Amino acid sequence: MDLVCHTIFYSASDRVSFLHFLRTVGQVGGAVQTYESLVARERESSSTMNSNNVVLTNQNTMYDRLIDRATGGLAEQLYIRNGATQLLQRMANELGTARVRLNSAVMRIEQPNDYETEDLSSTFDQYPVTVETLDNVRLRCKFVVLTVPPPLAARIHTEPPMPASRDILCQSMVCGAAIKTITVYSEPFWREGSASGSFLSSNTDVRWAFDASETLDSGECVYALAGLFIGNGALHWSDYTSEERRQAVCSAYARVFGDERANTPLAYFEHDWSVDGWSRGGLVASAMPGTLTTVGEALFRPIGRLHFAGPETAIASYNYFEGPS
Repeated sequence: MDLVCHTIFYSASDRVSFLHFLRTVGQVGGAVQTYESLVARERESSSTMNSNNVVLTNQNTMYDRLIDRATGGLAEQLYIRNGATQLLQRMANELGTARVRLNSAVMRIEQPNDYETEDLSSTFDQYPVTVETLDNVRLRCKFVVLTVPPPLAARIHTEPPMPASRDILCQSMVCGAAIKTITVYSEPFWREGSASGSFLSSNTDVRWAFDASETLDSGECVYALAGLFIGNGALHWSDYTSEERRQAVCSAYARVFGDERANTPLAYFEHDWSVDGWSRGGLVASAMPGTLTTVGEALFRPIGRLHFAGPETAIASYNYFEGPS
């Protein structure tokens, strides 16, 4: 249970509402299917290392159930060459640089005081909502769609104030902790013996890893493993230096794959989402016990001209960006 919660929510099981857990696993088909989708398709296709909870999967079996059962072929099926960031870049190019503001944190949102009784179809004031940013920019608009995680949304001052239910909701949802790493090697030693390079572990510093190799447009292949510190482990390792985390990652790979070549990478990259001011964690914000049963409706309910979206509000492909889109 703790391994599944760390992998899905990047949080320990005692920090996740049971109802929130059931809502998520229900989209996959049940708790057993959730665990199998994260570990392996069949028990025979995986092997346990050193009598612990490290699971190595055979080629292309790890996410079969996520692909086939959870979303009908959406989750973890498509590989975006050159990274998902280019989706945002192309959207920004289409919108135009004048409409896209970077590094401009929203600090205040003001809408009419009578938003509860306001006629939203009225054209008396075409742009009744004011948005103010940290760099003193004021924008006028008709509506606002807030897509940041609820814990970050709580930092934005709203006028009039948020209803109590929405305020309590934002204070009762917590983003998981995650540090993502990319380790580049001269050869894909983890593929030897028909292994895929993917594993889940409950007793190594890196809880989750997978093959992140890519063939460049030039034809050159970059061999890499992506690994994640998640949950309590990410909080612990966030206080260490990048070099110390690199050593921990390589040691974990050497232990799991039984190959000392893991200790001599060509390059190492990382990003600590827990200290990233624009996200403060990942993968999504999880509801603490009692939240959904008391103020859960506030997650979806618009407040006047202020609407909410994001992975937390997705009713399909939860945790994936296909959901809120």
